[in-house]
Amino acid sequence: MMKALLMLLVALAAFPEFVNAENEWKFTKGDGGRASIGVRTLHAPSLGNLLKLIGNLDEKDRQSLDQISFMHFFQKDATLQQELLAQFKKDHPDALKAALASGGNLHNPKVRPLRAVFPEAVLETPTVKKIDRALEAVGYKIAEVSLEKFSIDKTKDPVTFFSFVMLKVKPKVE
Repeated sequence: MMKALLMLLVALAAFPEFVNAENEWKFTKGDGGRASIGVRTLHAPSLGNLLKLIGNLDEKDRQSLDQISFMHFFQKDATLQQELLAQFKKDHPDALKAALASGGNLHNPKVRPLRAVFPEAVLETPTVKKIDRALEAVGYKIAEVSLEKFSIDKTKDPVTFFSFVMLKVKPKVE
């Protein structure tokens, strides 16, 4: 028992992002000078901490920001999932109904129409609008949503949409 507890403490010390919620989003600069914000944790990261990180970027870091990798947040945030489902019900009810009647998997032809409107639906959610407002406050805006591997997990109630989601950002032109 003591050995297991010691191993847990060592693991937590080695990976502080599991204990420090402030550290769950990470700003990273790439080789080409462009930068991104991504998730450092495997649990559902906090929208508030993302907004705080965006607000605290210095001018040089803001100028290099290119994208926000949204994967773990997107899949694990129940509010965003509910907002997306509501958006599909409102704007694309027939495509949603057909996709939910299908297997919901990545290659199913009934899922493709929903996948095609997915970026538009993501941009219309209140959560992503909050992120866009936070970016606007520091001179940026969301330019586009890119995604990979869109599918639907119907085993959960409510259903969960799965995708690797990136919010591409660019300077706001006034």
